[in-house]
Amino acid sequence: MAQLEGIPQAQYDAAAEALLAGMDGLVDPETFRSVYLLHQAADAAREVATRDALDPYAVSWTQFEVLWNIWIFGESEAGWVSRAAMISKSGLTTIFAHLERRGLIQRRVDPADGRKALVMLSAQGQALMIEMFSKLNQVEARFVGSLSRDQRAQLVEILESLLADR
Repeated sequence: MAQLEGIPQAQYDAAAEALLAGMDGLVDPETFRSVYLLHQAADAAREVATRDALDPYAVSWTQFEVLWNIWIFGESEAGWVSRAAMISKSGLTTIFAHLERRGLIQRRVDPADGRKALVMLSAQGQALMIEMFSKLNQVEARFVGSLSRDQRAQLVEILESLLADR
């Protein structure tokens, strides 16, 4: 079972259940547990992906999200990339500077609006994303490897239902 800061998962679960039991119907324990486990699974997937797929390329999760959004949508306005990756514009400026120094992206002024910057992957950035995403997908396959094909399909359906109309 997973460990949280050195606390066995069973001990953590027991402490949470004891707390919730004392709340006399103010919360729904099943709702809590389902969302808690969703967070735990997402955090674990991100941790494994970062450690096993991104770290070897010296790319952080946030840098990957920026590269991913530019990769799938092509040249993009910097403000949009900031919103898509859910990071502040000031944080994005630092990430862009780092990625540009590594030769992974190129920036230019938007000819239609000189106040805006456009960003695109360089040829080196494109090549990195192809190689890194292939590795990431292998790591993802191992992460969900204990699930059958049907279970993975059910998981996708459940997650799509949770995210519908958001």
